[in-house]
Amino acid sequence: MNNTNINEKYKLMNMLTSFWVPQIIYTAVKFSILDIIQEHKSIGLKKLLSISGIKYKIGYRLIRALIFLDIVTYDNNEIDSSFRKLKLTTMGLLLTAKEIESLRDYVIMVGEEFYTSWSKLYDIINNKENFSDKHFYECRNRRDNILLNNAISSLSQVFFTKLVNFLKLNKADKVLDLGGGDGSFAIKILEYVNCKIDVLDRKQLLHSFKKLNNKSNKIRFIGGDFFVKIPKGYDIILLIRVLHNWSDKNVLKILLNISKQMEKETRLYIVDSIIDNDNDFRSLMDINMLVLTGGSIRTIREYTALIRKSNLKFISFKNLDRVYSIIELARNN
Repeated sequence: MNNTNINEKYKLMNMLTSFWVPQIIYTAVKFSILDIIQEHKSIGLKKLLSISGIKYKIGYRLIRALIFLDIVTYDNNEIDSSFRKLKLTTMGLLLTAKEIESLRDYVIMVGEEFYTSWSKLYDIINNKENFSDKHFYECRNRRDNILLNNAISSLSQVFFTKLVNFLKLNKADKVLDLGGGDGSFAIKILEYVNCKIDVLDRKQLLHSFKKLNNKSNKIRFIGGDFFVKIPKGYDIILLIRVLHNWSDKNVLKILLNISKQMEKETRLYIVDSIIDNDNDFRSLMDINMLVLTGGSIRTIREYTALIRKSNLKFISFKNLDRVYSIIELARNN
C-alpha cells in the first residue's frame, strides 16, 4: 500500500469514528461533570467523580478522554493522577450551564435527538421512514422545545449581528419575526434600532419569551401558526432559519400565506443556508434536516421555483457569510 492510500485510509478512519467525540462530550454534560468543575474552579478527580455519582475506574477513563479533547485539563503537576486537580479549558467553559453563550443544550440535543435521528438515515432513503405533515416541533414536550430553542439561540450571536447590520431597519418599521422562537433575534434588533417587533411562534414558547424579555414593550409575542393565519400590517417580515425545517409542500404553504398578507411596500427576508454546488459542505446540513424534520437545505434554483408559485418576486440576494444567505422578496403585483 503506497503512502497516498495509507493517508486516505487514516482520513477515512477518522471520518468513521467522528461520532465518538460528541458522545463523550454529551455524557460529560449529562453527568454535570463540567458544571461541577466550574462550581469548584479546581477539583480533585476522586471528589469530582463522587459528586457526579460515577465509579472511579470508569470515570477516570472518561476524564482522560476529555483531557485529550481539550475540554478539561490538570491544574497542578502531581505525578499521581488521583491527587491532581482538574479545571476547565476555554472549550470546557462553553459547555457549562452558567456560561452566557453556553453550548450545553446544543450538546444534549446532538447527543440525544440528532444521534437517534441519524441512525434512521438508511430507512429514510429506503422509504421505510416517513414524515407526516405534523412537524416535529408539535410532537415535542415543553422541556424538549425549550432545549431546542436554547440550543438554536446559543449558536446565533455573531450571525445576528451581521444580519441586523444588513437589514438597516429604521425606527418607523413594524417588523414581524415569523418562527422567532423566544425572541432572541428581536431583542438583538432592539440593541441597534428602536422599532416595534412582533414575534409569531408556537404558544409553547411564550414562557421562554417572557423569561428572556421582561423589560421592553417594543416586543410582542403572538402565539400562532403560520400555516393557519399570518397577521398583516408589517413593513418587514422575517423568516430566519425557518424554511429549512420544512418540506417543499409546507414551504409553499408558508410563502403563500405570507404573500396574501403583504402590502405593496412590504419586504420579506428569507435567511437560510443555500447550497451553491454539489461539492458544498451544506450538503451535510441538508442530510441533517432530512433525518430530523424531513426538511431541506435548498439551492437557489429550488427556492426560485417555490417563490414563483407563491406570488412573490426577487428584489435582491446576498451571502451573509459562508453558511447563510439572505433573499429579499416583494409581492408580485
